[in-house]
Formats: sequence, structure tokens, C-alpha cells
Amino acid sequence: GIPLLLQVIEGVEVTRGAHSWLEREFLRIVHASGLPAPAPQQVLGKRNGKLIRVDFQFADTRLVVEVLGYRYHRSPLQINIDTDRINRLTLSGYLVLQFTYDHIVTSPAWVVGQVATALVLARAA
Repeated sequence: GIPLLLQVIEGVEVTRGAHSWLEREFLRIVHASGLPAPAPQQVLGKRNGKLIRVDFQFADTRLVVEVLGYRYHRSPLQINIDTDRINRLTLSGYLVLQFTYDHIVTSPAWVVGQVATALVLARAA
């Protein structure tokens, strides 16, 4: 009935903007924890004429979260690109957390704890 439909709509709304299953799962566990929702797919600059896009940024902070699935983050070239992006963000004053598929799937409470701690640090800065 209608309550089930509303749950489905809320679930879609919670994960809106995510590009992958892993990103949607991260949004789902953040939402379930009561933490503020991060904005997905944020552009934070350019590198060699290309946009530097991050998976998530939390509003009014310099906290960025990247989720690392095995599909796109396993080649030596992609690892170099990812490392360069993270270094540039860190040197520009962003606090960057990275979580793997295993972190998100097997240790969601730990992920939430890390994000909660980082939010405190990011707001204090």
C-alpha cells in the first residue's frame, strides 16, 4: 500500500545522485546513522583540464569521502590518478576519507564512526 510506496520513494531520495551501488550503499548507511547527508559527485577543481570530482562532500565542511570499488580503482593508471587527486585535495585543505567496498559492506558501523569523527574535526577547523 501507500506506506510501502513511501518507503521506496524515501529510499530513492536518500541515494539520489550516487553513480554506483557502492555510493548508494554509503548514502544509505549514512542516512540510517542519522548523520547529515553528503552531497554526491561534487566538483572541487580541475586537473590537466579535467574536473576534479569527488564522490561526496559534506555541506559547510571541507570533508570529502571517496568510496573505492574494485571495478574502477584497480589499474596502476587509476591508482595514480586517484592518489594525485587525493594529494591535491589534501594540500588544498580538504580532509579526505577513503572507504573500500569491504569497509562499507562488512563494517558499516566503523565507517559511520570514522565519518562522525571527521565531521567533528572538519567543523572545528
